[in-house]
Amino acid sequence: PNQGKNNHTTQKSHRITGKDGVDFVNCSRDALTSLGAALSTQNRCNLNHSYLGPFNTIEGFMFFLQYEDDRFRDATAKDIYFLSMGYKKRRDAVSKIPHDRMMLFVADAYWQLVNSDNKLKNEMKANKLEFQMYRVNELGIRIRLRNAEWFTHIYKLIQEALQKDLPYPEFFKLFGMSDRYGVEDMIKEVEAQS
Repeated sequence: PNQGKNNHTTQKSHRITGKDGVDFVNCSRDALTSLGAALSTQNRCNLNHSYLGPFNTIEGFMFFLQYEDDRFRDATAKDIYFLSMGYKKRRDAVSKIPHDRMMLFVADAYWQLVNSDNKLKNEMKANKLEFQMYRVNELGIRIRLRNAEWFTHIYKLIQEALQKDLPYPEFFKLFGMSDRYGVEDMIKEVEAQS
């Protein structure tokens, strides 16, 4: 497939101003809205991915994709931190999936999660605010999370698909691709190479 450079929106300023729930929806564990909390990668959820099975958090799903360790399926955010540190300290621990493919799987996982929860689906569809992703440190300073641009673009594409009644979000836009490409296409490629 055309694996062009990612096409997610780059923020002009790293300073986040405004109020969560009024000017934007913060999608992290520091969220002040139910929608933002539900979209946090650390939120405990009931994700049952159609290809990879059950996970308690999107963050666990992401680390499972990288290291294929089933302990990430049921892990809490705290558990994930310690498990991932073990992999990061090992010199031989290499992510099993390229970052862009991982983000495509994550986007698909979010799509499946949103569609499995009517409350979350309705909140996403009704939301009129932009998405942000940041933590608030002990001094009250908002710090944008790593991969925030990826995630906020994923949320926006899911929201657009819901609002336009599309059968599947246009995730190919994450990579600057002109043609449709999704998780099913990626799985077919991997199977063809086996």
